[in-house]
Amino acid sequence: MPSARSELHPTLASRIVLWIAWAGCATALAVSAGCGLGGTDPALTPLDASPDGSPGDGGATPDTSADTATPAPDSATGSDGGCAADAAVCSGKCGDLVDGCGAMTNCGGCPTGQTCGGGGTPNVCGVGTCVPHCAGMACGASDGCSGVCATGTCGTGQTCVGGACQCDPATCAGCCSGVACASGTEPGACGTAGTQCVACTPGTTSCVAGSCLSCGGSGQACCTGDLCASGLACTGGTCVCAPDCTGAVCGGSDGCGGLCGAGSCAAGETCVNDACVCNATSCPAGCCSGGQCLDNSVTACGTGGGVCAVCSTGQTCSAGTCTGPTGCTSPQVTCGSACCDVYGNSTSLGGTGSYTTGSICVRPVTITTAGSLADIGIIDSTSGVDFVMGLYTNSSTGTPGDLVAQTGEALLTSGTQVLPTPMTPVVAGSYWIAASFAGAATVVESPTATVTAYCATATFSPTLPSLFPASTAYTGRLANWYVLVE
Repeated sequence: MPSARSELHPTLASRIVLWIAWAGCATALAVSAGCGLGGTDPALTPLDASPDGSPGDGGATPDTSADTATPAPDSATGSDGGCAADAAVCSGKCGDLVDGCGAMTNCGGCPTGQTCGGGGTPNVCGVGTCVPHCAGMACGASDGCSGVCATGTCGTGQTCVGGACQCDPATCAGCCSGVACASGTEPGACGTAGTQCVACTPGTTSCVAGSCLSCGGSGQACCTGDLCASGLACTGGTCVCAPDCTGAVCGGSDGCGGLCGAGSCAAGETCVNDACVCNATSCPAGCCSGGQCLDNSVTACGTGGGVCAVCSTGQTCSAGTCTGPTGCTSPQVTCGSACCDVYGNSTSLGGTGSYTTGSICVRPVTITTAGSLADIGIIDSTSGVDFVMGLYTNSSTGTPGDLVAQTGEALLTSGTQVLPTPMTPVVAGSYWIAASFAGAATVVESPTATVTAYCATATFSPTLPSLFPASTAYTGRLANWYVLVE
C-alpha cells in the first residue's frame, strides 16, 4: 500500500491539479493503471466517504459470497502460540481487513472518484458506491465494502471482539493459545477453564486434568509416552517399581523390596521359596548335608537327596546304603560311626496321621540313659514336603520347654528318615520330640494308641523357636517319631 502523502492536499491548487490529472486518466479509460496516480492513498479519499474509506449509502451490492465462513489465517503459527502477521494482506486492498493473526489491519482508502468495494469486489477500490452487509456473516468477514463484520460466528471456545475471533475464557473448556481455544490436554498447551496455555517440562511434568504435574517418579503419573524414571515401569498410568531378577542369585533382592524366587544356586541345589536347598530334585544320586549335595562315601552315604549317613567302622556305602557288619549289639543301632540307643517308636505302628503347615507338634519320649543326642527319626508316607524336627525339654509343669537341639530342614521322601542333629549332651529324663511341616504331610502313627500331645501355632521356618510356644494339651495318637542317643 502506498504511504500517505500529506503534501497532496495542503492547498486548493494542489487539489485541483490532482482532479484534473484524474479526469484525464478517466477519459483515457486508464483509471489508476496508467497515470502514475494509482494506489490507495488515503489523501485521495472522496470528501463524502467515511473516515475508514467506506462509501456512503446507496450504490453497488457487495459480493459477500466468499465471506460467510470464519476467515482463515493467511500465515504460519508463530512463537507466541498465535501466528505471524501477513505482510501482504493489504496488497491491492482497501479498508479494514483481519490479518492472519486475527488482528484488525487498515489498508487505507481509495483515490478520488472511487470507493472501497464500489466496483462490487469487497475491499477493492472501484467506481460506484457500496452498501455494507453483515447478515449471516462470520466474525471478521468483510462487510462487502471497506469494513469487517464486528459480530458473527467463531470457533468453539471463541468470541467475536471488534470483528476478530478471540479465545473466550468464559466458554473455553481448555486453555487459550493466542486467539485459539486449545483442548488443554497436550503437554505443550496445558490448561483449563480458559486460562492461558502453559507448556509442561518434558520428562519431569505431564499434563493431567489441565495442570502440569510432576511425573515419572515412584507413585506418580507416567510422563508422556508412558515414560518413568530408571527402575520404574508404567503400570495403569502410574510409575511403580519394576522387579528385576535378571542374572540374580536365588533369594537375592528383586530391587523392589522382595526376593528373587528363581535364580542361580550352587551345584546340587535348587531354588525353593527364595532359598537354595538340597533335595531329591537337585541331588538325585547323592545325599544332602548342611544344604549341600554330597557324593556317596562312608562319611556321606545316601541317595535321592536324603540326609547323609555316616557308615560304621567296617561298613561300605553301596548305592546310597551302608552295608556290611554294624558292630552294634541289638537293641542298639548304628548312628554314624557309633552305636546308639533308640528312644521312641522306630518300628511302623501301622496307621497314619495328617498334619498341615502353620504349627509345631510334639510327642513325649523318655530317655533312660544319659548320652549325646545324635539323630531324630520319623516314618512318613508323604514325599516332597519340607520339614524340620527337634527335641524339647519337659518343663516343671509337664509341658514342652526349651529347645535342646534340632535337625536341618529336609524333604519328606516317604519312608524311614533319620536326620542328624548337632551332638548335644542329654540326661536321662522326659522330653518332647517336635516336628514342623511346610505343607500337608501324612506320617505313620498308631491307629489306636494315644498319648498327651501339644500343637502350637507357628509359621514354618527352618529354625525352631528356642522356647516352645504356648499351647493346649490334647489327646494325640502315638507317632513313629524317635531319637538316637550315642
